[in-house]
Amino acid sequence: MHSNRAISGLLSLQPSGHAGYVDTDIKQVKAYILHDHQTKCPMLYDSGLFFVLQGAKKGFAAGQTFATSAQRYLLLSNAYPIECETLASPSEPIVGLFISLDKEEVARQIRIMGRDDEATQLTPMNLQVINSIKNTHKLAELIEQLALSLIDPSQAKIIGPSLIT
Repeated sequence: MHSNRAISGLLSLQPSGHAGYVDTDIKQVKAYILHDHQTKCPMLYDSGLFFVLQGAKKGFAAGQTFATSAQRYLLLSNAYPIECETLASPSEPIVGLFISLDKEEVARQIRIMGRDDEATQLTPMNLQVINSIKNTHKLAELIEQLALSLIDPSQAKIIGPSLIT
């Protein structure tokens, strides 16, 4: 679903010997890179959107099970402790992007998804703290553009913010 250029570009942002979240030139966007399988362990996710370009994660929280991959992204409505398993290997690391959102932006995203026929519809009755939502082709293209813009610091500063607002 995502190009090798975007994935290798994000991998190039990772400092040697560092695993996990990597800051980018866009304040609210972090790359997530892990080269090894990580068994189920406790984590704390903040409010935001989590997109995977390569690899997958499984999570468990408050009786809820969720998954994220190139086909599904996460909408996290509140900071919440979860247990997560990362499916990655040295030959195929997990590569993703986390976009932090304030509560107003989370509410806006929920309203958009409630009207969007292509996405899983979210209503107050089925909205959970962590929502695994089917990725659309259009959204995947935007995430690809965002990933590619992060490779070049000037592009990230010029183009990146317009891709996340």
